[in-house]
Amino acid sequence: MVVVVFGLPGSGKSYFAERLAEGLSAVYLSSDILRRELLAERKYSKDERRYVYECLFDRMERALRNKAAVVMDATFGRRNLREQCRQRARAAGAPAHFIEIRATEELVKERLATTREHSEADLNVYQMLKQDFEAMSEPHLVIESDNSDISDRLMTALSYVQHS
Repeated sequence: MVVVVFGLPGSGKSYFAERLAEGLSAVYLSSDILRRELLAERKYSKDERRYVYECLFDRMERALRNKAAVVMDATFGRRNLREQCRQRARAAGAPAHFIEIRATEELVKERLATTREHSEADLNVYQMLKQDFEAMSEPHLVIESDNSDISDRLMTALSYVQHS
């Protein structure tokens, strides 16, 4: 299976996705980690984002060929990217589940003001991606992020992917 954990920078999706991948014993694929691996200088341009997603999809397909479950961690702010992911997972014989992570703008600003291990996205990147973000109309799980313990939300997500 493929689980896509998506949302805007600072929403808490990476923190959540890493722990979900552990809970599922899945391969964890992060656009932030991949971007740092692939590009010496990162600008978050449309061409750069397209390249990173293409590499992310390639790695997803490789993991699926090896019979691994995959948790993908990226903004996935465009409908066509989510649909491309769904189609490529389906072609590999795997269902795709989508989990959107949301946080209040106040909390996002607080998080983006601190240095994070893998992401360089700042408030400007957040605002640019927020303008471009297309809401997902298909059924999916929405998790509201805050700074409290995520155990209950992880259990909700695990149940969702195992029963949908």
